[in-house]
Amino acid sequence: MNLRYRGILYGSQANGPGSRTVLFTQGCWFRCPGCQNSELWPLTGGTLALPETVGSLLLEQSCDGWTITGGEPLIQVEPLLTILEILRSEDRGVILFTGYTKEELGASLELAKAVSLCDAVVAGRFQQREACHVGLRGSSNQEILCITDRYEPEVLESFPHFIEIHANPPVITGFPGGDDVSIP
Repeated sequence: MNLRYRGILYGSQANGPGSRTVLFTQGCWFRCPGCQNSELWPLTGGTLALPETVGSLLLEQSCDGWTITGGEPLIQVEPLLTILEILRSEDRGVILFTGYTKEELGASLELAKAVSLCDAVVAGRFQQREACHVGLRGSSNQEILCITDRYEPEVLESFPHFIEIHANPPVITGFPGGDDVSIP
């Protein structure tokens, strides 16, 4: 089964600790009002590729870890499991952003398996009225779940909000609301 994704960003500093490679999956059925990635909602578009191909692309450049976001990555849980297993072969961190809540993640064997292959998961739907500007959470209702001891909870909870602009390809990423803009 193929994975539909919008793009891969190398060298991000705004999507978790260290230099990160970010996978932006295509498609989301939560459609949270105020979502900063609403262009990723359509279930069509982007690129379709074998998960092994996407895994190879994620391993292509050196990084401290990977961030998987969307859209909603877990609506494509089968190909995502293959990608996560590829990434686990390396000793680098994996952070997953999902609109599923902690309870929803635990209610499905496939979703629970995906979570178990990550080091940290930011879980819960974005709530615009609860937007916050610190840590990896976009809104205060979201939970940061530390699955392994790779990341200190305090580091993820206090990660600064800022956006970064990449020129080639043109991408603006990160967490709006911070005081800083980073141009790599």
